[in-house]
Amino acid sequence: MDESHLKFIKDDLLGQITRVDREINNAEAYLTILQKKERELQSNHGIADVYPKEEVVVHKHRNLAQKIYAENRVSTIEERQEAFAR
Repeated sequence: MDESHLKFIKDDLLGQITRVDREINNAEAYLTILQKKERELQSNHGIADVYPKEEVVVHKHRNLAQKIYAENRVSTIEERQEAFAR
């Protein structure tokens, strides 16, 4: 195979990995929002907490840009939850 074909395959795979990572991050963020909402509803009804406090998932294979993106995503989620609570 020539070098340009290998580069195309590599870029395609990286694009697919990025898409899957983004979908996973979105699902985790949505799950976090639902768990917080569930805790809020349970506390309003006096039900014990089902989930322990949130665990931050650390992916060791992430590069610096992905880590920054993940931190920004978490802060955005928290801001949305605070706005939703008001």
